Amino acid sequence: MSSRRGITLVELMIVVAIVSIIGVGLVNLIRISMNIWWAGGVKVELQHYAQEAMFWISKDLRSAKASSVGNVGYNSGFEIPLDSNLPSGDPYGWQSPLPAGVARISSNDPNLKSGFYGMKLTNSGATVNYESEVATFSMTGTYTLSCWIKSDGPAEVRLLQDTGFDFIPAVSTGCATGSLYWQHLSITTSKAAGTKFKIRLTNANAGGTSYFDDVGIAPLKVEFNPSDPPGYFTYEKYTGLKINAWRLYYDPATRNLYRQVFDGLTWVTQSPDPLCQDVQAVVISNNEQTNFMVSLTLSKPVRAGKIEEYRVDNSITPLVP
Repeated sequence: MSSRRGITLVELMIVVAIVSIIGVGLVNLIRISMNIWWAGGVKVELQHYAQEAMFWISKDLRSAKASSVGNVGYNSGFEIPLDSNLPSGDPYGWQSPLPAGVARISSNDPNLKSGFYGMKLTNSGATVNYESEVATFSMTGTYTLSCWIKSDGPAEVRLLQDTGFDFIPAVSTGCATGSLYWQHLSITTSKAAGTKFKIRLTNANAGGTSYFDDVGIAPLKVEFNPSDPPGYFTYEKYTGLKINAWRLYYDPATRNLYRQVFDGLTWVTQSPDPLCQDVQAVVISNNEQTNFMVSLTLSKPVRAGKIEEYRVDNSITPLVP
């Protein structure tokens, strides 16, 4: 007669323990796999948006007028009609109407450097000055004041800084002396955010003529991140024979980056809208208005305590003189 033996409590507990260990392992494996899958999906998403945004940024800056890229003022090449209006209602970058001895030359003048327009200052015996409208440094940093001058005698471009009572000379690019050729002059200077300034073109050569083009002041480095106030980076692009002001605008509240054009009344966001989301940082470094290094970092949380980041860098050279 055979005897039947049941499962003892100890054996049951061993089986339960083994199943529990296997179950916990499977749950952890599934959780880890899901986290990897989710993080991978977020990284692919960030990579897609970052590369698409960099495509548009690169396309815009390559087709922008070189002297205008990052320029704190506007209309560095005098291409936009001087009686156009900014959102504030001020003339577009420079004095209008033109003072005595100052003329805006066009492409039919053999002394034009590039583009379709430039400025000519004729000294009939007294020093001739021509000034930009008042602008404001939006961030603290180092800026480069640069210009092209062709003159038969002393001529310069000078930065005038607001003292609260008047605008006084701050720094000068230095004097261009008599030459049959265009001379490029530049100087760097450090300025605090909120400082108001003007740029002055000067022909001090009695009886002489000076030509100016691509006059501007731009930061050596621009950085946007969520801890900063809203920021923008301007440039100008041709559409046929017309040039328009464009900008990259960063909103730290939403961490969105926008690509906008000025239509004569206001800034209008262009497609894609926004250009990029989840933007953690934008850094643009300026190499004497000839080359710009752009770094774009996107970030997004994938789970508690874990943030996925993706960064793309590109070196961009404006192709329009």
